[in-house]
Amino acid sequence: MTVFILPATEKDLMAVVKRCPYANDKAAIKLTREYFHRSAFSWAGLSDHQPVCVYGLIAPSFLYDDAYLWLVVNDLVDKHQFSFVRHSQIEMRKMLVLFPRIVGHVLESEERSKRWLRWQGVKLGKRENGLISFELRSA
Repeated sequence: MTVFILPATEKDLMAVVKRCPYANDKAAIKLTREYFHRSAFSWAGLSDHQPVCVYGLIAPSFLYDDAYLWLVVNDLVDKHQFSFVRHSQIEMRKMLVLFPRIVGHVLESEERSKRWLRWQGVKLGKRENGLISFELRSA
């Protein structure tokens, strides 16, 4: 088993989306692609060269201290979730150097994403319309 976190490509994104619960939801796929293209940075988690997650940061500009974090994950990440957590914690520390405050939303139904966020040290916030807000600050 080889786990890597590398800069993401749209091909990586679409490989992950194909195995997501919303793989047939055109509006959700369009929004995911939009997030990818608006991101200042995006990464793909690969297991044995197969994309299992893609995440990125959207910043209003590099003059802001805030960035919006998004994540797409599929069932393949379950096989190596602890390796991905360890690698993504390293990447998260790097993100917090660039953007001392990271915010976002997670679907209430997305257990994998909520678990990943908790492992990154994120405290989930209030629930509204099926979404849970979150925030992470640098120490």
